[in-house]
Amino acid sequence: MLPVLTAVIAAIAVLSAAGVTRNATRYAARLGALQRAHDARYAALESFRQAFLDATDAVQRYTFHVRFQDRLRPRGSTREQFDQNAPWYEPAVLSVQKLRALSHAMLLSDTTDAIYREADEVFRNVLSAERQVTESDPWIAALADHPNTLTRCIEALGADQRALLDSYPIDVPRRRAIDRRRVTRKEP
Repeated sequence: MLPVLTAVIAAIAVLSAAGVTRNATRYAARLGALQRAHDARYAALESFRQAFLDATDAVQRYTFHVRFQDRLRPRGSTREQFDQNAPWYEPAVLSVQKLRALSHAMLLSDTTDAIYREADEVFRNVLSAERQVTESDPWIAALADHPNTLTRCIEALGADQRALLDSYPIDVPRRRAIDRRRVTRKEP
């Protein structure tokens, strides 16, 4: 009888250890997945922030090197004028296009997204000859406010990065909390 009782106790201990090990492995896998997803979002946001800085720099170089009156227009610009402006115009256009491509894949906060759209409008106004119908330089007009749209966008991107760092997952949320959030989202 004693060997049977010992075998049953050993079996219960082995099954309990297996259950604990399985749960610990699942927990570690879920936490690792949450952290990798978080890291990927942070890396994408950093890439977007750097692209925004590069676009701002390129557009600013264009505005500093090419006078407002000499910028390319849809009608009346010659090939010679394009060739003269190309060293500053092309990098600005390419960097803004890269930024726009990245913006479609970003999960920005609502505030940052709205400010980015304002900044993109500034880029469009400077680079799009069709929009340059005013007497004043759209770049100078955009920078007149303090803080200007570009500075506010850089600050908002930094705030989004800080929020991501503050919310770095160090624990897996409980299943009930996740289920509760799913139920409340479906009810509206």
